[in-house]
This record gives sequence, C-alpha cells and structure tokens, in this order.
Amino acid sequence: MYSDALPDLKLSFDTVFYYVNDMNRSISFYGETLGLPMLSPNFVARFDINGVLFELVPTRTNRQFQEQETRDGVSIEQPASWPLGGKQ
Repeated sequence: MYSDALPDLKLSFDTVFYYVNDMNRSISFYGETLGLPMLSPNFVARFDINGVLFELVPTRTNRQFQEQETRDGVSIEQPASWPLGGKQ
C-alpha cells in the first residue's frame, strides 16, 4: 500500500528482538551455523548483522524464573497467573 501523504517516508531499524525457547540451541545456530558475530552472551545473546543489533531473548516458564530469582537472592512469595496475558 502506498500513500501520497507520506511519499518520502523511509523506515529503518537498528534492533531486532527474537524470542526463543532454547537459548543454547539458538546461539549455536545463529553463531556457529550462520556465522553471525556475537557481541555479548548475557541474559540476551546479541549478534551484529551489518550494523543491526539482533538479540535472542529467552522465553522462560514460571519455574525457570523462580529458579533464577532464587539464585539471585530474591524469593517469590506467590507467582502471579495471567490467563489472558494481562488483558481483560
């Protein structure tokens, strides 16, 4: 779809977030198989694709969050349940 109202509009982006279930497998695929240079392997794995930051972000279950928070010294008294994703 093209709009005459904004004929010279040029879009660009500098970061892409990709949510993954298996970080180790994803890091292996993007880093080793595709050969993308990894910038940092922290909570998210950051790769560079021609100047665009590509971040692998882990999706984690409640149990995984609880285990991480416990290791970090934070206790969870009662996990919250969001059956509709926080939407009413």
